[in-house]
Amino acid sequence: MKAAAHQLQLYENRDKLNTIAGIITKFAPPNENDTAGYIKAVAERTKIGANDPLDPANKDQLASILSAMALQENRRANAGFSKEVIINILNNTGGSAVVASSQLPH
Repeated sequence: MKAAAHQLQLYENRDKLNTIAGIITKFAPPNENDTAGYIKAVAERTKIGANDPLDPANKDQLASILSAMALQENRRANAGFSKEVIINILNNTGGSAVVASSQLPH
């Protein structure tokens, strides 16, 4: 999850992609994915407009996007990481998050 967060931050900082639409298009290009459907699903789940500018410093927003993307990638309602678990991971600075097994998807 930390690697995924880092990748999204790279998209924002290096590639100047600061919207859900821009990030998802780069992450899941249309020649390989239903990118429009992916964008729509993440925007709906996060309640952030597909073309609304994102705040790269906002961990809550980043965690919401990562949670929605994990759910989209797994395509099972209970397969995604919750926003709270992701924030726990992002706040951990030692490289391995302390997360109870009951917090992880089964």
